[in-house]
Amino acid sequence: MKVHIETALINEAFLAGGECPICAIRQVVDERVLYTYANEGVMEDATRARVNALGFCPEHFAKLYAADNKLGVALQTSTRLRELTRAVKPVKNPKEANKAADAIDKSLSTCAICSIVEEHMSRYVETVASLFHKNAEFRALFSSGKGFCMTHYAELLRVAPKAGGDTALYLQTLYEMQKRNLERLQEEILGFCDKFDYRYADRPWGNSKDSVIRTIAKIKNNKKG
Repeated sequence: MKVHIETALINEAFLAGGECPICAIRQVVDERVLYTYANEGVMEDATRARVNALGFCPEHFAKLYAADNKLGVALQTSTRLRELTRAVKPVKNPKEANKAADAIDKSLSTCAICSIVEEHMSRYVETVASLFHKNAEFRALFSSGKGFCMTHYAELLRVAPKAGGDTALYLQTLYEMQKRNLERLQEEILGFCDKFDYRYADRPWGNSKDSVIRTIAKIKNNKKG
């Protein structure tokens, strides 16, 4: 599956003004890849071979089954089960047992959909840094945002060289934006806590009502769609 970098999706996510535009991009990418595996991709040889080798993580298995094409999921599950069945072989001693267990663990840790989403996302994150360097309008949009979840903040730090001659400015802007917005969330979640104090019962919620959910997502994104 070819990966296409779509700057329109990046601009759309940043314009939306959420707590993490990269999470928003990931959700769209995840839905697109999932759609392929739930529909026309089911009958493609390359897709079936990938499923046989990698399978699906529990979350994507559940999403596929929740979609309309139950037969497609059954066919993919059947071929994956056949592959796993071949891997189940008799063992004669603890050393062989441990080796077999490690092989099973490795096989179950992969996901055909996750692997493609990761390929897409690595390029989207690189493009964000590149756009910061090449596009002044995007740089302003980037700088005025609400920051990122800590997972994607780390990824954006790693791709700093993609900002070219603006790498130092990119890193400074990224740091200041993230710091500012983490402090903003801290104030909002403290406001949430205050509402449980009778002295502040009549105080308006303001932005604090959903601050716990937003802070949890900010601290640790599970990197699923």
